[in-house]
This record gives sequence, C-alpha cells and structure tokens, in this order.
Amino acid sequence: MADNMANKIPLAEILGEYSNQPLLPGSVFGLLTPSAGVRSQPDVSEQELKRLNRSSSLEIGQQLQEKKVWTEQQASELLKLETLYLNAYRELKRRLNDVCKVTGCEADEAERLLRSFFSFRLLMEFLEIIVPARRSFEKTDENGTKDLMEEMVESFRRVSLCAWAVFFPRTNFSLTADAATQFWLACLCSGKPDEMTAGCVSLFQPTHGDRLRMLNKSYDKPKKDIRMKDVVDEYIEQAPEKFNGLHKSAEPYLKKGVEIHFGEIIRICGKLELPFPVVYYLEFLVNEVCHAFAAMDSSVSAKDSRFLHFLLNGVREITRQEAMAFNRTPVTDHESLEQVLAELDELIGMREVKKKVCEVADFAKLQQVRVQHGLGPLPATYHSVFLGNPGTGKTTVARLMGRIYKSLGILKKGHLVECDRASLVAEFVGQTAPKTHAMIELALDGILFIDEAYTLAGGDRDFGQEAIDTLLKRMEDHRDRLIVIVAGYPEPMERFIDTNPGLQSRFTRYVEFPDYSPQELCRIFNAICRQHSLDLTPQLREKVLHHFTWLYRQRDDKFGNARLVRNCFETIVRGQATRVSDLTEISGEVLCRLEEQDLKSRAERSLVEYRKSGKGYVIFCGHCGEEYSWTPQMDFINGICDSCGHSYNAEYGELKPG
Repeated sequence: MADNMANKIPLAEILGEYSNQPLLPGSVFGLLTPSAGVRSQPDVSEQELKRLNRSSSLEIGQQLQEKKVWTEQQASELLKLETLYLNAYRELKRRLNDVCKVTGCEADEAERLLRSFFSFRLLMEFLEIIVPARRSFEKTDENGTKDLMEEMVESFRRVSLCAWAVFFPRTNFSLTADAATQFWLACLCSGKPDEMTAGCVSLFQPTHGDRLRMLNKSYDKPKKDIRMKDVVDEYIEQAPEKFNGLHKSAEPYLKKGVEIHFGEIIRICGKLELPFPVVYYLEFLVNEVCHAFAAMDSSVSAKDSRFLHFLLNGVREITRQEAMAFNRTPVTDHESLEQVLAELDELIGMREVKKKVCEVADFAKLQQVRVQHGLGPLPATYHSVFLGNPGTGKTTVARLMGRIYKSLGILKKGHLVECDRASLVAEFVGQTAPKTHAMIELALDGILFIDEAYTLAGGDRDFGQEAIDTLLKRMEDHRDRLIVIVAGYPEPMERFIDTNPGLQSRFTRYVEFPDYSPQELCRIFNAICRQHSLDLTPQLREKVLHHFTWLYRQRDDKFGNARLVRNCFETIVRGQATRVSDLTEISGEVLCRLEEQDLKSRAERSLVEYRKSGKGYVIFCGHCGEEYSWTPQMDFINGICDSCGHSYNAEYGELKPG
C-alpha cells in the first residue's frame, strides 16, 4: 500500500485537508482503529480518503460503530476529546491576531504552527484510547518496559525543538523568537488543552506591547517608572535565560540529527501497527512545523531555505524507506518457495545468478530440516556481496532473496530496505552512528541492501568507517533478524571487503552479475514494449538488435545494461510521438506500432552495411548449441530444438561474425 499511497494520491493535500475538521482530518480520523494488524489492511483509495474528509467526526464515529470497529464508549470518549481540543484551539485563534501584533509573528505561520501542535496532541490522545495496551509498551534490555506513547510524544517534541533551535539561533533573540519559544513550551510541555491556549497567549496582550518590545535589540528602552516589579517585568527578565536554556537542551538532539528522531516516530508507528497514511500525516505535521518556524518572522533567508530543504529531505527519506519496507512485505503469509523461484526463473538472462540463488535456497532448506530434526544449524552466514555493473538486476534479485528467506522462515518479513552512503553517513561528528542505526531499524527482519558500498571506505577523516563499525556490530547483535547485501562494481567491492577483517568474516557469499548480452537487452526491450501494448515492425526489430550490439561492443565499466534499455525505450516513444504528431488522423493501430524511424541510433551506418552484405542472422539452442537461422520477420518468443527437443528463446538472433 505504501508505494500506492505515495505515488497515486496527493497525500499532502488530502491528509492536510482541515476544512471540515480543523484539527484532525477525517482521512486520518477514520483510519484509527484498535484492530490488530491494521498494516495488512487493503489499500485505501483516494476517493475513500476524500470521502472521509467530507464527513463530520460524528458521522465517521457512527459509521465505525456500525462496523463494530469502535465501541460506543470509545466513540463517545473520542468525540468529547475532539470537542475539548477544538474549543481550546478556537479560543486561541480568536486571540491570536492580538498576540501576533504584539510579538511581530507572522499570523498565518503562527496559526500553521499552533494547529500542527494541537493536531499532534489530539492524535496522541486518540491513540491512547484506540491502541490496545499490549501494543503500547515495549520491553527493553536497558530500561525494562518502555511506554511507546510517551516515546512518540518525546520524539516529536525533539524534532520540533531542533527545528526551533535552527530557525531561532541564540544570536537572534527577539520578541518573535521568544513567542516561538513560548508556543513550543505551551503546546508540547503543557497538560490540558486550555492550559496550551493560556500558555500561548501568556502575557502577549496589547496593553503590555511596549514593555515586551524591550526584548528586541533595536528597541529603545523607555525610562523606567517608579513602580513595583510585576509579572511582566519578571517575564522580560527571565525570557533570555529561558531562551538560552532551551537552546542548551536542544544541542544533543541537533547533534544526533532531526531525521533520527523522526525515524524513531516512524519506528513506533510500526510497533503500534498504525495504518500507513498516519505515517504520512506525521511527516506532514513535521513539514508544517518546520516551515512555520522558518517563516515566523515574516522572512525566510537563503540559509534558512537551504537548511529547510536539507532537513525535510532527511525526513522524507526516512518515510520513503519505511514505505518501501512496508510495501515489500509479501501480502500473503503463505507465499511458497516454489512461487518465488518460478518468478526468479522468469527473469531474462542471469543463468549463473539463478544457479547461485537456488544453491542458497537449497542450503537454507537444509538448515531448516536440521532444526526440525533437533539438530543445530550449521555455522553459516547469509550476508552476500553482489558484484556487477549498474542495471544488471542486483536489486531485483535482492528483493527475491528476501522473499525466499521469508518463505523458508529465516526472516519474519523479508522486505528490502535500499540505501547508499548518503543514507548512512552524516556530515558532522556524532551523527553517522544514529543515522546508520535508523536505517538498520527499518531493515530488521528483512534485508538491508547497500548499493555502491565501497564508497563507505573513505579516507582517515571520513565518517564512513563509523558506519561500517556500526553496521558490523548490529549484524552480530541481530544475526537472526538481519541480512545485509552489499553491492557495486566488481573490483572496488572486492577491495572494499579486503580492507576490513570484519567484512571478510561476515561476507562470504559472492554473486556475480554479468552484463546482459545484446540478445538479452533486446528481450528486455521487447518485454517493456509488451507491457505498454506496443508492437515493433520487423525493420525496427532488426535495428534494435544492431543498436544494442553496437552499444554492447563499445561498453565500459559504466555500461547501463537494463537502465540503458529503459532509456532507449523512452527515446523511441518520443520519436513515435514526433512522427505521429504530423498525422491528421491517429488510429489505435498507429499508436500501438513502433517503426524504424522512431529510433535514432549510432548503429545506423553499420546496419545499412550489414543489410547490404546479406549475411543474415543466426540463433542457437541454449541446451545443445544447435544453430538455426533467424530473421526479423519471425514473430514468436520460443522455438523447439529439433536436436534435443528443448525450448529455446527465439526473439532475437545474433549477427554473423566477420
């Protein structure tokens, strides 16, 4: 569901639709259920989410009662809570303009920030009622039992605090900065909704405006009247100290990295088994908080904009990885090994790769049989090194490996989490280990796939070694829950493994992914065309063969393989669009046919010369090597060998040598 939601539904618009529910959109409200295993629910359509947004909370509550999702008591408690928060928020909105006039805060951004804080607090109150107690606590070796709800609130508090500290640095203390500080404290450190409202309004009254503006550096302080010190004076005196104290408390969290704290929120969502749109809603709230803090003083500097982009990219990456992890978990719990191996066998080429994968599967089956007979498993590791150029199918096979291990019971989920150096290594001291830990947490019970892993081994001052050390320790700590596959170009990967004894001892399985042959590249191209209901004329089939043969002969270590094929397909489709755009009438047949002129190729000249030579083309049986002639007019996929009786692929032949 996660990829579906991310690609097909404008979630930021749908999940942030506050027109009918000012604090918690119906699209989120209606997905909160106490049922176990809600992450295995079917996809939620865009239409359903929009329908929930149009419904009132009362209507949603009644519907969920009728479906026996909520009890009457739960519905009553939830609606009372919503009313309590709504009343407090409406009172705050009523008084917010005055507060902004006094403090200099941008009114729209202040409202954006406070609504996000109120929304988060209401969501957490709802979860306290909805989530069963058995899922809301976690046993740990260090601290005994951990309250996941408290941890989630604390992590959101840290994310918000980090954003506040960045956009209101110590050197820029002002009345606006003080107001932002007070908003954070009031909303995320207070108890009841009315206390949140009172804390935000605080002493920011028009009658106190002149005195409060003394917090601005540029303000000329008026001569002090002879009077007793009151609460406003005390507030003004304490504000800088409070501001600096909060900055000091933010320092360790900033060093760790905002995305790490957000990753903890996402991890807890998984533990609580929340529906996946709730994860995206939490990302939306973090986006709102960060943007609001950045623009609270009516301007966003180039530096602020750059950091905002950096910060939110990290948050987005965490959500994307979790979405991939969730989406790659097989829908059925009963996918058989035979089903996965059949899917592997359908992949084009990779004969030796398939053989190696089957060997691994056979060994894993043997291990399971030994355990069933009361024998201990043989000492072995499933961590692997995939060697090959880009586009040779390494990621595809890694996903299948996860499903194979799940079908055999070796991994609980079998999902794949893809990452690279940027996902593991930070730019500052102390941030790399937490960042690496966060990625590993997402991959537990599945496979962590590290592409171009050799880039982790940098110079003496590089933080990549910290990522390697962290990874090796977690591989040992979670050897029954984590399989790591490192991938990249053959020579750099071999040097990378050889540089570290820990890597050598853990990565003992090597799988080489050779470049695709010209015929295999052509078959991949044909498969893509079939997926899009496109047919090739015989002349184009012949040209495609010469095109990929020429590219294959010119290849270097950066040869794109399947990626090259996809680029070629996109080029041909654009060529078709240019050709048919001049036609007065465009039929369905024209739209489904690709012609020779649609492909501009460097092999044009050699194709013309080859046609003149009249050499023709040959094809070989993959089992016995029997040779047959091939022509571009042959429009079938498989042939039967007259010599051995085996089936062989007959989509494309080869150029005769010489």
